[in-house]
Amino acid sequence: MIDVYESATDETGRFGAVFERDDETAFFYLLDMGEQDSGRIVSAFNAKPVTEMPADTTVSIRWNPSGVVVGLFIGGKLSAVFDLRTDTPTGRWADGEDAQLFHAH
Repeated sequence: MIDVYESATDETGRFGAVFERDDETAFFYLLDMGEQDSGRIVSAFNAKPVTEMPADTTVSIRWNPSGVVVGLFIGGKLSAVFDLRTDTPTGRWADGEDAQLFHAH
């Protein structure tokens, strides 16, 4: 059975991101850490296609240098993002322009 869990909190401690995967499902969550003890889910992104990748594929979560975008990196490649520059951050698959947000300027 595959069971993967990764998380990261932004520099201010206000927002967190979590990735969970098992044999059947995979979700990327954005949390408001100011809510209760463990945070409140602001948005959830269904990343089910990730379940088709090998179990040993590396997974990490990183915030961009300005702390306004959080990315899910799978196998070292940016795969999904939450963009906090919008009024209602929604998870989505990353596109080519998103990768530029993770390079220091």
